[in-house]
Amino acid sequence: MAITYSWRVDHMDTKMSQNGLDKVVVSCRWSITATDDSTPPVTANNFGYATFSSPNPDAFTAYDDLTEETVLGWIWASSSPSGDYRGDIEAGLAAQIDQVKNPPTVILANPWNSTPAE
Repeated sequence: MAITYSWRVDHMDTKMSQNGLDKVVVSCRWSITATDDSTPPVTANNFGYATFSSPNPDAFTAYDDLTEETVLGWIWASSSPSGDYRGDIEAGLAAQIDQVKNPPTVILANPWNSTPAE
């Protein structure tokens, strides 16, 4: 089973001025959709909020020069217990898809309510 992960930056919270820098992104909301290749496909979604530390003036990227890939890189660099924030999020979505396809429990009809075969 192959899964496609589609990350998106939904919006960025920006300070117009901070420490002599203009338009500094301080946080953002992100979302992700995971879709497997089955027929019909199974999807799972997640979203979160990332907060960024004050930028280094020597490595600052002007707001107008930002790309979604750059901001996603900042999000993926966020800390997580395993040290792999992106991998943790994607693994969680893969587990959700697996549970939809292979539920750990199912509800069956009570055996005393079933109609006998003729």
